[in-house]
Amino acid sequence: MQRTLRLICIFLICALLTIGVWPFHAPKNQVAWLLGDAGLYFGTHGSVVSRTQFPQSSKADSDASLEVWLRPKRQNASGTILAFYVGKGFPSLALRQSLGDLEVLVSDFARRNRPRIYIDDVFLQNAPVFITIVGRAHAMDVYVNGRLRKRVLDFMLRNHDVAGRLVLANAPATGDSWSGVIQGLAIFRGQLAPTEVVAHYLDWRQHNGANLSRTKTALAIYPFDDGGGRVVRNQLRSSPELVIPEHFFVLRKPILELPWDEYYGGWSYWKDIAINVIGFIPLGFFVTAYRCAERSRRGAALNAIATGLVLSLTIEVLQGFLPTRDSGTTDVITNTFGSALGAILYLYGPALWQGIHWKNVFELNTVPVEQVDRAG
Repeated sequence: MQRTLRLICIFLICALLTIGVWPFHAPKNQVAWLLGDAGLYFGTHGSVVSRTQFPQSSKADSDASLEVWLRPKRQNASGTILAFYVGKGFPSLALRQSLGDLEVLVSDFARRNRPRIYIDDVFLQNAPVFITIVGRAHAMDVYVNGRLRKRVLDFMLRNHDVAGRLVLANAPATGDSWSGVIQGLAIFRGQLAPTEVVAHYLDWRQHNGANLSRTKTALAIYPFDDGGGRVVRNQLRSSPELVIPEHFFVLRKPILELPWDEYYGGWSYWKDIAINVIGFIPLGFFVTAYRCAERSRRGAALNAIATGLVLSLTIEVLQGFLPTRDSGTTDVITNTFGSALGAILYLYGPALWQGIHWKNVFELNTVPVEQVDRAG
């Protein structure tokens, strides 16, 4: 019996370890140049990063503008289209596709606030979309295909928001891949006038942004017309080139991220919590059963909980080196809790089950005939 329990424990440990660190390596970077057209295609696991940081402007609090010419692979998908990272744990600026909507995140480091805005129904079809973000005094304008779609007050885009390392088609500190085609990207210091937004939109459509280099406030222009290689050329030498790594990556992935930083709410979050708890219950159950022959009941339960803790901690540390997995302490807590539930289930489950007097339960509402006769 002990040998069987030992084999079950070994199997569970190996199975959980395999599931936790699969696929054991960073996949190939799924980025490819379009044939016969300008643009880069990003697959399920594909990302590009700037070779160096975008320099911080001497007027960091001045307005900035950004425009991107793209085509999502799917309308009902989500992922980070682009993000700037300055090494403070979260991006200073991020554009995301959230199903059919555009999500814009600009971080206020002074207040440690990360406000988000949503522009509805931007990605209604699998068609090219031209997005322009213009920072203004105490406001930010969002244009889609040259037309103003939303003005957000007290939500500004500044020069310091477009500084640091630029990541395309993925988040800088966690796996949040976006699939589709990016055909053009330009960054400007200062505000773009509404007439300039329309002119740039037409220029991207007709000439692939060939005339944008004449704009005096241009900081970087990427027409994505190199056609091959692992470098995306910048029309302006003052800013870094973009590099296509051989393997998929996360720029600054945290290891053992704290629970309050991992929390994002929603059904998928709580579903993951439930899976992590349930997945470790068998481990706690069978390790307790195996150790009960050698230790006291309490010692066996503590050993099972410690086994779940050490195994979960090992998995999460290893996941910190895998770009397709997330490393966080929430999983350590929930996995350990699952192991504890398994131990409790082994020690007290049979007693609780047997402690229920099922005969009495079924006879609760049954009154003997003799009592009925006496009552009559």
